[in-house]
Amino acid sequence: MQIPEKRSFDQRLNTWVQTIGIIVAASWGVYTFVYKEIVVPKGAPINVSIAMTMKRVSDEKTDLKDLKKKYAAIELTFVAENPSTRMVFLLPSAWIVYGVKIANLPDRSSFRTDAEIALKSDARFAELHAVPRDSTVVVIGRLFPDDVLKPGEKVVRTAIFHIPVGTYDLLDAHAMVPSARKGKAVDIKWKLSDDNQLMPTTYRIAKDGSSTEVKMNEQYPDQDPAVELQNTRAMTQLSVR
Repeated sequence: MQIPEKRSFDQRLNTWVQTIGIIVAASWGVYTFVYKEIVVPKGAPINVSIAMTMKRVSDEKTDLKDLKKKYAAIELTFVAENPSTRMVFLLPSAWIVYGVKIANLPDRSSFRTDAEIALKSDARFAELHAVPRDSTVVVIGRLFPDDVLKPGEKVVRTAIFHIPVGTYDLLDAHAMVPSARKGKAVDIKWKLSDDNQLMPTTYRIAKDGSSTEVKMNEQYPDQDPAVELQNTRAMTQLSVR
């Protein structure tokens, strides 16, 4: 029987080099997969983008002598999308539309003061020839029933409501979509304030299901799973004259 020759040092070294190379490549592959698919998504900030479009779709056919029975149908479309790499948990969302009347002001000596105020405020602007005279809530409600948005997922809702023709000059629509990085950790309840604004009340949800109201001046501690609580807003307007 022939005894196999012992492998040379170069052959053994080559085998070890190949083995180490395979182990390193496999380890790098596992690390890259875990890093890209688990570590990076967990560390990425949550993000929800929303958009609204509003248009007048039709007028109800009624007796033109009685304007109280003639209504315009308004179509409002909401789109919420999760462009991030993480799952986003949606909290109760809400929307509101105001019917606004415009007053003509031939004397606009206060325009400069109004402009300075508008530039210091969010989503405000000042007009030279007209100003909003008053506004009325014409529709209000909850927005999306969904409670989770997967990465890249979007939800769409279309609502049709009605306003009396000739009553308002424009419609002013607002939508609020709060979200958090962890589900069932926070809840929000909405109410209409005395000055007709949508006001949220935030609650921490404990593991036993009990809830505690979060005061306006409270801060979420770093260990709170709801520290990434966000509220994405969208606004749009439509002339109905």
